[in-house]
Formats: sequence, C-alpha cells, structure tokens
Amino acid sequence: MIIKRDKQPLRKQGEDEISCKNCGLINMLTLLENSAESMPGLASKILTKKRPYAAGERLFQAEQPFTAVFAIKSGAVKSYCTLGGRQQIIGFHLPGELLGLDALGAHYRSTAEMVESGSVCELSFENLALLNQHYPAFQEQLIKLTSQQILVEQRQSLLSSRRSAEERLAAFILDYSNRLMARGFDGDQFRLVMVRQDIADYLGLAEATVSRAIQRFKRCELLKVSGKNVNILSREGLKKVAMEGLS
Repeated sequence: MIIKRDKQPLRKQGEDEISCKNCGLINMLTLLENSAESMPGLASKILTKKRPYAAGERLFQAEQPFTAVFAIKSGAVKSYCTLGGRQQIIGFHLPGELLGLDALGAHYRSTAEMVESGSVCELSFENLALLNQHYPAFQEQLIKLTSQQILVEQRQSLLSSRRSAEERLAAFILDYSNRLMARGFDGDQFRLVMVRQDIADYLGLAEATVSRAIQRFKRCELLKVSGKNVNILSREGLKKVAMEGLS
C-alpha cells in the first residue's frame, strides 16, 4: 500500500491504485484507441485488466519463455535472480511501472514476485504481436517504454556502487520517492513495502547495517520512520547524504 497526498488514515490493502492515465502501457493503448485506424475499445479487448495477485505469488520466473508484458496496478513487485541458491534482488517495481519488456520474443531474465498483494494488467504475447503488426505507432511507443525501463533499471543498479551504507540508503529512498511522485503519489510520506532484509540484499548490505543507517537518519532529522511508514523531513539533507555520506 502507498499513501497518497492526503492526511487521511492509511488506506486498506489494494485501495491505492495507479490511475490508468499514469500507467505507461494503458495510456499508450488509450492513445491508439483515438487513432483513425483503431478498433473501438481496443484496450479493454486485448488487456487482462486488474488480475489479483497475492504477496509471494510470482508473475514469471527466470528463463521462462516470454508470455506477456505486465503493468502493476496496485501492490509492488521485486525482481531477482538466484545465484548459488540465494536471491540477488535486481529491483523493486511500483504501481504504474512495467515488467517483462526486456524479454520481448525471448525469455525472462529474472523472477518477478509480489512483495505486497495487489493487481496487475497483462498484455499477452499474442496481442503484443498483433499490435506490432497492425499499428506502427505502437512499435514506436513500445521502443520508448523499453528505453525508459532500461534507464530505471540502470539507475537502480548504480545504488549499490555508492561507497557508504548511508549514501546507498539515502539514494534508494530518494529514488523510491521520485518514482512515486512521477506516478501521482505522495513522495514525502509513503510506505516502503519491502522488508528490510530485501532492502539490504538489494543494496549489498547487512540488515543490521540498514537499520543503523535509518536510526542515524532519524537522529539527524532527515526522516521520520515508524515501521514501514516513512516521512521525509529534509529532502535536501538526503540529497547531500546521497552524494557525500554522513560526517
């Protein structure tokens, strides 16, 4: 669950959904519907909309043949590879973001698993091929979406290259916040949906190290943290830590 920009109590699981206008995939299909050559109600005909998934359920597995592109409507997803019997988390994916674009026509490179129950829209391989065949504009937009997704993944992968634990964690929280704001959610008050062990694995740190860094951020009045709920008190302060660390 993600807190929106109001001051009401936390909403129940699944109530905070991304609007279709803020979802790249659905927005793209809506634009196609408005074109002269498009069939009416295109998106509703070819999308499996708001399919429910439970926490821990997988959307797809690494090396599985490509079957669909997924757009997260609510909840959150982690993607990971298994190395030596251990999960190596590649990234976390929030409402409005897409999964599976890197596997077009081949195999999924990672496993995608819900870290919080929610719903997901799916565009199947067959319908994707149909759109590519009949709508040149769709091909152009799909290339743009793929490029955007690659940039997101590259930005996330750079987090673990930062020197100190504080730099990594500050950059992670800012990136998470910015991605929420880009999709119309509150970027100052939100809920980190993943457990701290997953954050630690993703950043290449020990869970205890992440907990100590959070406590330092609280003492420096950069963050207010209660459980998974986060309130950014000083965005500029976090930016400075992300660049220079804590003295």
